[in-house]
Amino acid sequence: MTMLQDEIRNRIHHAVDSTLSHMEVTPSLERAIINRTRGEETVRRKISMGFVFALVLLLTMAAMGVAATRFGILEANRWQKDNAAFVEHILTVDETYENEYMTLTVNDAVFDGVTLMLTMDVRPKPGCGEGVYVYPRMTAEADGKPLEVEIEACRGDLMSGFWVPERDESVKWLEGTYGADYVVTNETEEGRIIYDPQTSDVTWTLTLDIVRPVYAVRRNTFPLTEDADYNAYLKQFAEAYAKEEILLTECGSVVDYIYEVPYPEGMERLDWQRMKLTEKMIASGAFERVDTATVVFTTKGTQVVELGEGQRYQLGDYEATIEHLSVTFGRMDYEIHVIKTSGGKTAGEEHAAGKLDLEFAVLVDGCEAEHSYDSSHPLNDNESDPDPVVYYRGGMTLFGEAESVTFIPCFGKESHRQAYAMTHWSEMTPEQAAMAFTIELP
Repeated sequence: MTMLQDEIRNRIHHAVDSTLSHMEVTPSLERAIINRTRGEETVRRKISMGFVFALVLLLTMAAMGVAATRFGILEANRWQKDNAAFVEHILTVDETYENEYMTLTVNDAVFDGVTLMLTMDVRPKPGCGEGVYVYPRMTAEADGKPLEVEIEACRGDLMSGFWVPERDESVKWLEGTYGADYVVTNETEEGRIIYDPQTSDVTWTLTLDIVRPVYAVRRNTFPLTEDADYNAYLKQFAEAYAKEEILLTECGSVVDYIYEVPYPEGMERLDWQRMKLTEKMIASGAFERVDTATVVFTTKGTQVVELGEGQRYQLGDYEATIEHLSVTFGRMDYEIHVIKTSGGKTAGEEHAAGKLDLEFAVLVDGCEAEHSYDSSHPLNDNESDPDPVVYYRGGMTLFGEAESVTFIPCFGKESHRQAYAMTHWSEMTPEQAAMAFTIELP
């Protein structure tokens, strides 16, 4: 970007911050404004016309009651803009739900075979009073069969729901630009949750449970801290309910309040616990239903590279087996099982005792990649009676097409730091190079 473009960008943001602070200038809008200034006769005229154009555009849209931004998938995932496969799979949904309290539009979706990324705009309407509480639920099916779907990350609280207008001060800066990453999962025989890649078309249903408060709403003045009495903290929610008030946490959540609502007479506690949050809210009498809305869309099938179990590698006194490796255009997930091949304690026993100092650095060739998660446990997840096998799970976010992946074992007290350094800047030692193993991706 030139010095001139930088100055135009600064003026655009200054104009928005000083006159339309509730709006966000997205990269696409910046480009549109900058492009509009090209071709003028002098530098001074370029800046002036760009500045005027930005203000006219934003003020006109504000006067019409139209949001100046559309929170698209590439605004939420700007680092994927050069990933051709990611861009190719963007689905424009543009489905809008509207009632007297709010307008909600599901904008874009991308499914890479494991993760569904979704963006939406949510705008309160003038005069909506205390507003409404929105609880989103996502379900999916492929080839006529239901899929297990879990939310992995979100922008705004799409896990336990959110208020419209937003009451959480920590996310008000989002200005109604919400989003979530949903993953397709399955359960192993040992009861562990794993990812379940899909290559067929998937039909997704986003269900919006919308309720409004019946009781007066107020915010908690006794926050939960390390020094707070937890029973006293919960007691205030029960007391508020008894006075027919809705008491929110500092961040505007209703979860603690509903937890303290007594379950209805004649109902078993277990049945009450199994009820959805919004069902409990309505059953409490503190809220009433406004509506239940659905948005349905279908993502096209995509290629997923999956390698099954069976590839074994010797790591000194240990042996590593690739149990699972899946690669999409947006992510890579792996599971490695490690056993000890020499005598003495098993790998599981060593892990439970904190004596298994082994981590894996992961290098991806062919595209940029970023570490996203990792964990290790005995196979039965029981540290008191550990399974001999230790499983290592991890994942990478990919920004293109991966050609191969290399796993580098790092041993020693500083194994975690070594693995991090190996992934980012340092080179393998001769010992590590001798044990490292590379898997070529078809």
